Amino acid sequence: MPKLIPVPDALSKPFWDAVNQRRLVLQHCAACDRLQYPPQQACQVCGSAAGVTWKEVEGRGHIASYIVIEDGRLIGACRISRITWRW
Repeated sequence: MPKLIPVPDALSKPFWDAVNQRRLVLQHCAACDRLQYPPQQACQVCGSAAGVTWKEVEGRGHIASYIVIEDGRLIGACRISRITWRW
């Protein structure tokens, strides 16, 4: 099974462009000084759309929670059958 490659849309394109340059950028809301991911049109916290820009971050933080997704269709088909999401 081939590796899935994300297809950027207009909203996520700056994120994926930075990833291709080996940089990590997140949306930053100037109104409430919060970072957010995934990208959205407006701030998840205060709702402001005017002050949301992209900000480069260093890539360090803490894991608050995580889940493991196991897809039985992939077992035996490829080496990667477990997906772990951390946030």
